[in-house]
Amino acid sequence: FHSTDINTLEVFSLQVAIAFQQSNTNIKMISMLREINQKNQILEKAQELNVRLSQTKDAFLKNLSYELKTPLSFIHGFSELLQSTEPNNIEQIHSHVESIYLESEKLNDLLNDLLLITNLETELKIKKEELSIQQIVDFCLIKIQDVINRKKIEINITVAGNVQADKILFVKALFNLIKNAVYYNKRNGKLDIFSEKIQPEKLKTTVK
Repeated sequence: FHSTDINTLEVFSLQVAIAFQQSNTNIKMISMLREINQKNQILEKAQELNVRLSQTKDAFLKNLSYELKTPLSFIHGFSELLQSTEPNNIEQIHSHVESIYLESEKLNDLLNDLLLITNLETELKIKKEELSIQQIVDFCLIKIQDVINRKKIEINITVAGNVQADKILFVKALFNLIKNAVYYNKRNGKLDIFSEKIQPEKLKTTVK
């Protein structure tokens, strides 16, 4: 090789080395940009979830004073009726006591809902796990079995399968549905609880 050829090869080798270095830098930059984009998407989803949670909390707190006042007014009213009821009128006394109990349960549930929303706002930790719908339904019914017996409500259950959900939130939501269906049901009424698959990985549970 002539000296000029050697110089040309050296220049070419240097250019190739620089090109490789730039290529590696570009690859690293692209990888970093993708990672940043993924983290931004996760952050956006978390922000959207926080906004929905804040909206839910605001809506709940907006109606809280009215919701608390209603069961308190009923408890006060039924207590006055109980005081004026003849001691030998056992059926009427039982009816007033049951009404006071139901309204106190509603009041307690409202306070529990407030605590739940407060906890979700301060420390949002959703842990999904596989849950048996049948077991959750049985658990909810056991908690209000006394009311079901007193009102003589017929329960029909047709549920099957599992669901991926946060246990605390799912139990709370399903229990509220079942409890309200029982509390606001008539004596000798009927309650149907059933589930159906609406998509390969989605189940719909209905309480009516």
